[in-house]
Amino acid sequence: MKTVKYALCFCIFFIGVLIIGESHIFRLDNFYTPYRSTSLFLQYGQNEQVMINDTLEAAKKNEVDVFSFTKTLNGNLTHIKLYGSPGVEEHINKDLAIYSKKYKSLFLGDIQFSFHKLETIQGLKDVNDFYVIGNSQQAERFKTDLINKYAGNFPQEGYPDNDTRDTIIAIWVLMIGVTLLLTYYDVIYQKKENLIRISMGERIATLIWKNIVSDSLLYIFIFVFIYYSLNNVTSVSLKLNISLIGFILLIIMNALVYINLRSYHLREVFSNTKSSSRKLLSVNYGLKLVTVMVTIFVISSNLVLIFESFSLYKQKSFFKEHADYSYFTTQYRPVMSQNGHGDPKFDESELLQSEFYTRYFSKSKATLLSMIHKPLSTSALTIMANQNAFSYLEKNIAELKQLPLNKDIYFILPQSLSNNDQLLANLKEEFRFYESHDIRDNYEVVYYKDHVNLVAINAYHIYGSELFKNPIVIYNNMSPETHPLKINPFRANYLTEIMYAITDKEFNQFVQEHQLTEANASITKTNVLEKYNESWNIAKRILYINCVFSILILILEFMIITYIIKLEYEVNAVELSIKKVLGHSVWQKNRKIILMTLITTLISIGIAVTTALILELNSARYLALGGVIILASEILVILLYIHKIEKLKIQKILKGGNI
Repeated sequence: MKTVKYALCFCIFFIGVLIIGESHIFRLDNFYTPYRSTSLFLQYGQNEQVMINDTLEAAKKNEVDVFSFTKTLNGNLTHIKLYGSPGVEEHINKDLAIYSKKYKSLFLGDIQFSFHKLETIQGLKDVNDFYVIGNSQQAERFKTDLINKYAGNFPQEGYPDNDTRDTIIAIWVLMIGVTLLLTYYDVIYQKKENLIRISMGERIATLIWKNIVSDSLLYIFIFVFIYYSLNNVTSVSLKLNISLIGFILLIIMNALVYINLRSYHLREVFSNTKSSSRKLLSVNYGLKLVTVMVTIFVISSNLVLIFESFSLYKQKSFFKEHADYSYFTTQYRPVMSQNGHGDPKFDESELLQSEFYTRYFSKSKATLLSMIHKPLSTSALTIMANQNAFSYLEKNIAELKQLPLNKDIYFILPQSLSNNDQLLANLKEEFRFYESHDIRDNYEVVYYKDHVNLVAINAYHIYGSELFKNPIVIYNNMSPETHPLKINPFRANYLTEIMYAITDKEFNQFVQEHQLTEANASITKTNVLEKYNESWNIAKRILYINCVFSILILILEFMIITYIIKLEYEVNAVELSIKKVLGHSVWQKNRKIILMTLITTLISIGIAVTTALILELNSARYLALGGVIILASEILVILLYIHKIEKLKIQKILKGGNI
C-alpha cells in the first residue's frame, strides 16, 4: 500500500506543481494590473525627448515612479521591455518578484523581461499607456502637471491580481485533501498488521513515528525532486512562500492522521465490514462531488474555445479568397486647442476615413461585411453589407441569385423570422441609426430557407471576425459615390472593418494628398489574410493551453474514480463475489458505484449550470455539454477499471478476499 500511495502522491504533486508553475505566465503577462494607469499623448509638433523629460520631472516632483512597456511576440518567446523612471526596477523586483530574465514555460511560451530607462523608449507617439507607482493623491498631482500639455485621462485605480494566489491555494488544498485521504486509507489498511505487531510487544508510539518519519522524508524528497526537475522547464518558484506553507501544513496534517493508529477496535479490525473504509468511501464521494464540479468548469471553458477555434477555422477559405485585401485605418492624432484642452479630432478622423471609403469604393472593391454592434433587434445576429459584398452573399444564399437589385436596401432574413412583424421596423431604425438615411419604401425583404454561415468582421472580437449562423443581413445597395457620407459617430464602428483591394501606391498617394504623417496621424494597413493567420495562431495556442490543463484535471479526476472503485471492491468484496458466482451483470454488480457516479456528476452539473444562470453567464450550455462529456468519460473509465479488476483478481473475489 505504501508504494501505491507514494506513486499516487508523486503524480499528484507533479501535476499540482506543474499547474502552479504554468500559472506564473498568466501573472507575468498581466504584471501591470496592480498599478494606477493613465494615458499621455504626444501632440502634433511636439518632441519625444521633451515629453520624456516632462514626465520624469513631474514624477520626481510628485515623488512617484512611472513606467510604460512594449510587448513583442517572436515565435515561442514574448519579450516585455519595461521603460521607467529610476525607482521602477527596484520596486517591481521587490513588490512583484519580477526580474530582468527569461521566465520559462513548458506549454505557454517563455517570457523575457528587461528593464530600461524611460529616456531610451522609441516610438513614443504610439505609446499612450503609462503606469504610476504611488498613492492616489500623488498620482493625481502627477497627472495634473501633464494633462494640459499631453491630454489623456486621469489615473485609473489598478486592481491586485489575486487569481494566481487563489489558484495556488486551491491546488494545495486539493493536493492536501487527496494526500490525507490516501494516508487515512493507509492507516485503515495497516491496522490489522499493526495490531499483531502490538500483540508481539512493539510500542504504538514507535509504529506512529515510523509512519510519520517515512512519509515526511518521502514527501520532502518528492517535493524537492519535482521542484528542481520542473524548475528547468517552468516557473515553479511562483509564490514559493504559499507552496512552502502548504507543504508544511501537509506534513503536519499527515502526521496527525497517523494518531488514529492509537485507537483500535478489535471487532472492527478483524471484521470484513470495514466500517472505516465505508467512512472513507463516503468522504471520497464528497471529494468527487467537488472535483467533478471543478472539472466541468474547466472542460466547459475548453469546449467554448474548441467551438470558437472551429468557427475560426471555417473562416479560412473566406480570408484566402480575400488575400489581396487589407484593412486601413487613417485617424488624426489629438492636438491641443488654445484653451489648453485636447482636441481628439473625432469628426475630422471620421470624415477622412469616409473620404477614403468613398474614393476607393469601386476602384478597390471596398467590401463591408460588418457585425452590427448592439442591434435594436435581438432576434438574430445582424450584418451590415455593401454592394461589393453581394458576390459573397449570393454564393451563400440561393435566394439572391435571381434578385433584380433595383431597390436601395434589402433586408435578408432567415425564413424562421418571417412572422415577426416588429422586426422589420427595428431593422429600418437600425439602418437609419448607422447611416442617417431614411429609406422610406425603397426596400425589399428577402427570406432564405437553407442554413447559412456568414463571416462578419468584428474589430472588437478577440479574433477580429466571427461566423454567424443564419444571420439577418442589411444589404445597402447604394453607392457612397452617389450618396455622400455625412458625419455620423455610429458609422465609425464599422469604417475600420472595411476590406480594400488597394495597392500601396494608391494608399500612399492618398496619404500624401492629405499631408498625413506619423506625427499628425495614425496610419495602419493590415493584410486581411495575415490578420486571420495571426488570430488563428493565437487561437491554436490558447486551445493547446486549455487542452493541457483539461488533461491534467481529468487525470486527477480519474485517479479519484479508480480509487473509489478500489474502495468499493474492498468494502463489498463478499457481496461482489456472490453476485459474480450467481452470474449477475456488470450493472447489477456495480449498481451502487454507477448510480453514485451518476448522482454526484448530475448534482455537479446542476450546481455549475445554476451558478452560470444566476451570474448571467453565456456558458450554461457548454457547462451542460461538458458535464455530459465528463459523465460519459467517467462511466467508460469505471467499466474499464471494473473489467480490469475482475480479470486480474477474479480468484481472490471468488474466495471472498479483499482486493
